[in-house]
Amino acid sequence: KLYGTTEQGGANGQGVLYEYDPGTFTYQELYDFDGTDGGGPNGALLPDAGILYGTARQGGSNGVGVLYSYDPGADTYTSRHDFDFSDGANPESDLALISGKLYGTTPQGGNSFQGVLFEYDLGTNAYQVLLNMQQVNASNPQGGLLVSGGLLYGLTSSPGKVYSYEISTATFTPLVNFLGADQGRAPRGRFLEYAGKLYGTTEYGGLYDGG
Repeated sequence: KLYGTTEQGGANGQGVLYEYDPGTFTYQELYDFDGTDGGGPNGALLPDAGILYGTARQGGSNGVGVLYSYDPGADTYTSRHDFDFSDGANPESDLALISGKLYGTTPQGGNSFQGVLFEYDLGTNAYQVLLNMQQVNASNPQGGLLVSGGLLYGLTSSPGKVYSYEISTATFTPLVNFLGADQGRAPRGRFLEYAGKLYGTTEYGGLYDGG
C-alpha cells in the first residue's frame, strides 16, 4: 500500500493522511488534520517498525507545526512535538532516521529565526535542537536530509549551501556554496545519492535564472 499526505483539503481543510491500495485501486482517507493537531502536512512520510512519521508545517498548540506519528494498524495519530518557534517553526522537509532517532530541519524559528536542525529520540520522546543555522552563517534549510556514511547531508537556501553534519562531534561542514549565475542559487528539493555522488537541483540561477 502507498501512504501520503495532502497539504490542504479534507474534512477540516487542513490536509489529510491517506492510503492507496494498488491491488484493489482503493483510496482511503486515514486521518483529517484539524489545525489543533497540525495542519498543512508537508514532506515525505518516513516508515519505521510499522509506524509512519511526518511533519505538518502549521497548527499544533503554538500554530507553527508539529512532528507526528501515525500507526496504520491501530489507526492512531499522535502529536510527538509541538514546535514553539524558539525550537524551530514550519517544518516542511523529509525526515531521516538513524539508530532510533529522527532528524529534520525547519526553515524558520530558532535563534535569529533562521531555522534549525533537530533530533527526536523515539525511545525517550526527547526533542532537542542540534544546530541553530545562524551559528554557521546559514539560514532557511530546505529539502530533505540524506544519511550516508554516518553523516547527515542537507541544504540551506540563503545563502545556498550543501552541508554535512556529523552528529557525534556536532560538526557542520559547508561543502558547496552556490554563487548564482552558472552555479545556480536557492537549492531545494531532495538529494539523490548515486555511485558515491550527490545529485540535486536549484530553484533559480543558471544561464536563464530558471535553476
